Amino acid sequence: MGNLNAHALHELELQGWTEADWCRLHGHDPAQPWGGDACGCSDDRCIGHHHDATDECQCLPAMIDQVREQEYLSMVGKSIWAEHCDAIEQDSAAKRERADTMLAKMIAGYYAGATWHGFVDRGIAYRNQHNDSTWLIYDAANETATSEELLVTV
Repeated sequence: MGNLNAHALHELELQGWTEADWCRLHGHDPAQPWGGDACGCSDDRCIGHHHDATDECQCLPAMIDQVREQEYLSMVGKSIWAEHCDAIEQDSAAKRERADTMLAKMIAGYYAGATWHGFVDRGIAYRNQHNDSTWLIYDAANETATSEELLVTV
């Protein structure tokens, strides 16, 4: 740690995060030096490639937005999964319909162009229109939004 510049530290502080939090969010050991660039970008070549040393990094705000979106999608996915599990447990058609509606809204808002979506053993999945791949987008065991290609046909 200790590699981030003052601007990056300020931006992280505004989010309620420490430098150690930022390291952990990007899979870095906070006890080790930050593997990204001083501007907060995870690309260690950011300064000089994405922007000049005197300019503010535009990667950092985008990366912060991605983390916040991940947190939001994890929360929404958890809520939808809970509704789905309740529907199964209670054998409730009304709850099943509610879970399906909640899922359809999430898919429409974040995964436009999906050709299929539904509940699978591991969580919530969808199939995209670009390469007809099926993706796990909510991992129920870890209670987190994810992006993992499923190699099985649903």
